[in-house]
Amino acid sequence: MSQSFTYDDLNRLTQAVGSAYGTQNFAYDSIGNMTTKGNLTMSYGTGGSPARPHAVTGVTYSGANYPTFCHDLASGSCAMTYDGNGNMSQRGGDLLTYDSENRLTQMKTYDGQDGSNTYTLKPGWNVISFTYLPADRSVSNVMSSLTFNTDYNQISTWDNVSSSWKNWVNDSDFNDFTQFEYGKTYEIYNQTGSNKSLTVTGKTAALDISHSIKSGDNFISPAVKSSTNISSVLSTLVLNTDYSDVKRFNATTQTWESYVGGAFTKFDVGKGYNIIGLRNASFSYGKTETITTFVYDSTGARVKKTAAGTTTVYLGKDYDVTGSLSTKYIFLGDRRVASRDSSDVKLYFHEDHINSSNVITDSSGNQAALYEYDPYGSTVTHTGATDVKHRFTGQEADDSTHLYNYNARLYDPQLGRFITADPTVQRPADPQDLNRYAYARNNPIRFTDPTGLGWLSKLFAAIAAAITLPFTAGQSAWIIIGIAALAGAVGGLAGAAIEKSNLLKGALEGAAIGAAVGTGASLAEGAPGGGGNLVGYKVTDVEMVTGYTESGKAIVESYTFTQAIVSETTSPLIPNIIGATTAAGGNAASKALPERKPKQTDIQLDVYSRPAGFGLRHTFLFDRTNNRIWEMSSTCTDGNFATCGLSGAPLGFIHSNTFEGDAVTQYLQRWSGTYQKEYTVNVQQNSFYKAVQMYEQRSAGLPYNPAWQNSNYAAKSVVQNSGGQSQTIKHAPDSAFDFKAA
Repeated sequence: MSQSFTYDDLNRLTQAVGSAYGTQNFAYDSIGNMTTKGNLTMSYGTGGSPARPHAVTGVTYSGANYPTFCHDLASGSCAMTYDGNGNMSQRGGDLLTYDSENRLTQMKTYDGQDGSNTYTLKPGWNVISFTYLPADRSVSNVMSSLTFNTDYNQISTWDNVSSSWKNWVNDSDFNDFTQFEYGKTYEIYNQTGSNKSLTVTGKTAALDISHSIKSGDNFISPAVKSSTNISSVLSTLVLNTDYSDVKRFNATTQTWESYVGGAFTKFDVGKGYNIIGLRNASFSYGKTETITTFVYDSTGARVKKTAAGTTTVYLGKDYDVTGSLSTKYIFLGDRRVASRDSSDVKLYFHEDHINSSNVITDSSGNQAALYEYDPYGSTVTHTGATDVKHRFTGQEADDSTHLYNYNARLYDPQLGRFITADPTVQRPADPQDLNRYAYARNNPIRFTDPTGLGWLSKLFAAIAAAITLPFTAGQSAWIIIGIAALAGAVGGLAGAAIEKSNLLKGALEGAAIGAAVGTGASLAEGAPGGGGNLVGYKVTDVEMVTGYTESGKAIVESYTFTQAIVSETTSPLIPNIIGATTAAGGNAASKALPERKPKQTDIQLDVYSRPAGFGLRHTFLFDRTNNRIWEMSSTCTDGNFATCGLSGAPLGFIHSNTFEGDAVTQYLQRWSGTYQKEYTVNVQQNSFYKAVQMYEQRSAGLPYNPAWQNSNYAAKSVVQNSGGQSQTIKHAPDSAFDFKAA
């Protein structure tokens, strides 16, 4: 699919032209609400108490491309309402229920189900009704497979209000109606001497159809989806009190048959009926209701979904079970690259620049499916028999609700908005960030929102992990410095992103300045300190407090930034971040800090490998200066030799192990004759242990992943972040591209 895009001065999407969806225009009001989205016009802040200026409360639409939730509502428009917490509680005909944590727990959707019905029109009169109708319900469209005045010459229906027949004769001057409706009986006259076939494809009615009857003829046909007992459909009416009979036309004999007379007992799909009323009464029938429920764990993560009687159980993002089918997902960093289900079907995901599933291939490399989307995530192309649930930006599509699960919140691609307000505001000084329902700053081609907590939520989380300072009770200085650095990084990054400048530079400058301010504040207050180091990469010309001596004096070090904040990120938001070299801070940052700097000690770091099974190698680091061994393992804890899993690295959770004294001797004896030194680097001692601590804080407790989080990647990462030059080790792959890592 070819596409082109146009933006306004605030970098908001104003037009998208795609070969699969045509031209879509977008417009915004003075406070940043999207008022036009393709053929939708949206209004805000009405009908709520209190009125919410950024909550969409109504949509109007033109043409047949209506939102699913507007199906069968007032022609051309429908409304949304919200609860007291700003959660969308009604979307057109759909009803939404939340728990005390503002998480969606149940949603009732009323969306017609797809299907078709074929009618055999016999010579003469045929009395029919429509269970399925297309989006374009015009008579000329529905009857387009037949020729007027050749195959048929009249269509009539009874109007209860005027107690008269209404006719369609293919003449605008004489037509009494122009569209077919659910629930009505139509009479079509076949003027040929042979049967004619008419197939109508579309959707069933979404909502209940209300029927009023009065004394006499009532040409009403409940739009049943399958043969249904008349007594069940008319259960709210009383035979011989509200009605005396139900008549059905037999096109073969051209006569009416009687329900009371025993000719039939059910309403059938596509048949037309006449209910003989005795007095004014009413009944409703025809809705297509789907109930979807959700269950969450204590962290807010979805653990179960039940839709239309089918239950899906989730074990994190890596594994789910739907009915009897289980599926395992394989990731490369944050990208889903493959899946394998319990029937041994393997699929491979080929994503676009914002992680949307685009091409799906099978184990033979053949294309199994193609997905294409409009800018805000509605699927416009789906070819192939394979159907995957993770689509736009790699998120799970809930087909029963027409929403996407963005983890913290649910997103509606038809509206291009979230259904609940963002509990966070990334940049209060930016008015667009105060629009807490908006998606990706109204720039969905460039930005994503992977967690549902703000358009830069993923990058904020990465920065927070990289610059958070560890502390224990009494270390108030670290709290001050950590919060200041994090706040500075977030503010600096957001500003750089909005201004289209270097994201990494903005984040580092903000973090450096924030840390400097926090350090000055903590020293001024005489804050107590203890063991603890700045977790993150080195920053050029920035001085930071990295610890305290036993007497309470600050230890100040000078850093030089050479690596990215998050080395394995694949986020499309930060394409220039990996391997970048940026100078940040400078004199302005160092003025607030003491000038005293400790001398660092160089150590010899030997990089070794040992057998790990299947011809692969497990990497460990030997600090010869201090006689210590460090490695990543999935089972060892705190250097406990008895439980360190020396036979290899079994699946489990990541742990970091340091061996000292006799444990080093035992470790080397265990692998005597099989371990080998790969290369030696000289690094600064403090830098090495900071790099080890950074790895432990980022990775400890995560599931071991042989395609990414393995010992070779861990060792290489620590060496690089210590200032050393890592080398590739044969038979010890360190990235997911090798796929056979230990």
